[in-house]
Amino acid sequence: MHRHQDPAGLLAAADIVVHTARSGAAPTALLRAMAAGVPAVATRVGGVPEIVTPDTGVLVPLGAPALVDALVGLAEDGARRRRMAAAARARFLAEYDAAGWARRLHRLYADVLTGRT
Repeated sequence: MHRHQDPAGLLAAADIVVHTARSGAAPTALLRAMAAGVPAVATRVGGVPEIVTPDTGVLVPLGAPALVDALVGLAEDGARRRRMAAAARARFLAEYDAAGWARRLHRLYADVLTGRT
């Protein structure tokens, strides 16, 4: 498979990212899509449901019919796509960029130190 020379530019030009893995703990492709503010249609496997929420994309079971329905639904609803795009970018900034990770780690340590875990 050919690697694209400008993956960030490719994502920025995308309306929807499709992730059809059969397994996966935490796919970085979905995090990159969120960072670019692109909603995702993804299979409900592994850690994907922790990344893609109903506000940021659509989770589907394995199989073409559900995938097609989700893609057509998003392709036909520009307002929904734009809302999801904004939510994906906001979620990335809040949870997955360096500052977000630092906040989450700080909360975890605070919980451990105060016995709240």
